Amino acid sequence: MATLAGVDPVVTFRYLLPLCAALAIVAAYALARALTGWRSAGYLAAAMTAWDLCSLINGLVLQINQPPPFALWVLTPAALLLFWLEIRHARRAALATVSAVAVIAFVHPTYAIPCLAIAAGILAGAWRAGLPDLRAPLGTLAGMTAVTGGIAGWIWWEAIRGGQRHPVLSHADEFVIRSGKAIVMYPWAPVFGRGYVLLALIAMAWLVRYRPLLPAVGGTAALLVLLLLPGLNTLLIQAVGMGQFHRFWQPLPWPVMGAAGACALGIALGRWSWAAAIVAAIGFHEVRGTDWFWHWPVSVAVVLALLATLVRLRLPIRDRLAGGASPGAVVLVAGVLAAFVANWAPTQVRGPPPNGKYWKRWRPPFSANRSMSNASGLSQYLRWRCSIHGQIDTMSPGSTAWSPMRSGWTACRSKRGTGG
Repeated sequence: MATLAGVDPVVTFRYLLPLCAALAIVAAYALARALTGWRSAGYLAAAMTAWDLCSLINGLVLQINQPPPFALWVLTPAALLLFWLEIRHARRAALATVSAVAVIAFVHPTYAIPCLAIAAGILAGAWRAGLPDLRAPLGTLAGMTAVTGGIAGWIWWEAIRGGQRHPVLSHADEFVIRSGKAIVMYPWAPVFGRGYVLLALIAMAWLVRYRPLLPAVGGTAALLVLLLLPGLNTLLIQAVGMGQFHRFWQPLPWPVMGAAGACALGIALGRWSWAAAIVAAIGFHEVRGTDWFWHWPVSVAVVLALLATLVRLRLPIRDRLAGGASPGAVVLVAGVLAAFVANWAPTQVRGPPPNGKYWKRWRPPFSANRSMSNASGLSQYLRWRCSIHGQIDTMSPGSTAWSPMRSGWTACRSKRGTGG
């Protein structure tokens, strides 16, 4: 593209940001529309994805053209959509599905693992829902797994074989650490202070009773099991490393669950949706930035939601769920998102005085930054700058300010200068 345009490749790469962000939003719409059958759910999922990309503290929307976010937010939904088309008897999508997963694996073989887990969950949900003739999609899933394993083996043979591995503690706050090794991931990690994600996971336990939504519920539950099941996640953490495993929650299809739950609940509550939205907005506003709530209470809620989902799978399935476009669905989503408007983090932020009257509510949960990619990406051409009373703090995403046993999140270097 840079050659065709006759411009510098670095400039072209930066200008790909809007296109890549648009692709991530469109991918969220297409996946939610396909898995729920409701166009309104697609619109709400796209809106929540756009909000999430823009409001994450580390500015993920500004890294969406980097290989890791692009593979997890754009390529993974595309591969899952193709896989769903094959489940719905579009057999010609099989080769395209395997090819899409191969592209993800070539970016990094570990990035294909969440995609495979979600695809397996979607297939299991389709089987539980009674969809016919699933042998071909099962063969496609086996092919996706084999291709990923083959690419990983080839990369190991060509680039890693004979090397010495040095374990590194990365994103240590998200894991239980024992003897310098990560044992399991905390259940609150996939939520990370985002109330709309928490509600979407809770809604999963309600939606599992309805046949049309079983594939979407299965995909979400499968990835959560991969992330949180002790033993399984321990082996994966040791195999791929903490830095890669920490990325596995990014393609979690919570927007599908959140949009479906809002569409169904908006119809069920009717005018009471306004009251529910106000309660949710006020409640999440009051606990925003309080570490005690977003750690153990959220962990318990996530685990209980997952267990309830698995238990309710054995109950009789209902064929139909009333849902679709309604003002209540829009109000519910708007109310939940409104409580987190203070999490917006532009490159230049004027904050209140440190330890001042509103310091507790201003600061984001846990830390001032959360890195989701290596320092080789965004930090090459962008540095986060937070100006507070004449002092500018420059934060380079991906590097560490303290011992990795303590955090391993961000490096902060203070520079004296004028604010503005």
